[in-house]
Amino acid sequence: MKAILIGSIGALTETSEIQRQCFNQALAEHETGLYWNVANYCEMIRTPGGLARLVNLGIDTTTAQAIHQRKQALYEAAIQGQVTARDGILALIDECHKQKIALGFITTTTTQTLSAVMKALSHEIDFTKFALITDMNAVSKAKPHADIYRFALERLALEAKDVVAIEDSEANVGAAQKAGIQCYFTPGEYAYAPDEAQKTRPLSYAHCNALLQQAA
Repeated sequence: MKAILIGSIGALTETSEIQRQCFNQALAEHETGLYWNVANYCEMIRTPGGLARLVNLGIDTTTAQAIHQRKQALYEAAIQGQVTARDGILALIDECHKQKIALGFITTTTTQTLSAVMKALSHEIDFTKFALITDMNAVSKAKPHADIYRFALERLALEAKDVVAIEDSEANVGAAQKAGIQCYFTPGEYAYAPDEAQKTRPLSYAHCNALLQQAA
């Protein structure tokens, strides 16, 4: 193995509830009459893309963009000093450094959100040690399209067989697999994880780390 590609913000840190609360505040401020409870939010995030979710609800594009921008501003403020890395991820990153395995943070989120998350986790994770970090500007089609993973392979000059991805949702796992990359599934708190996925994919960073140590 030559690289591990950590796919999403949710694969690094748990912010689903913060995101839901920020969306609800932005929806209320724009007087949409909409409110996302935990159950319907869990269902909606099965498909990546917060802006797309708003448009799919019938909100006009201009208003949806304004709501999404407000949500991003609220989220950026809310996560500072409030989030930590998911259990096991720091040990996995350390093991990659020891074995000289390249690390990538392969997301299609906005530049603003990416910067906020990196800032919030900077006390635990040294992002300068990542060989590649991406955002939505890297490709024209966001996940669940596979373009960002193909972009990562090209930039790192690696073949899919030499790479493992780690994702936090079924849709994002599919994005990696469409690029021919083996993908471990480490679902977040609000992620949909069908029984068949739990039977066929590792479900923790500790498991992934153990595999690396065995292969060393």
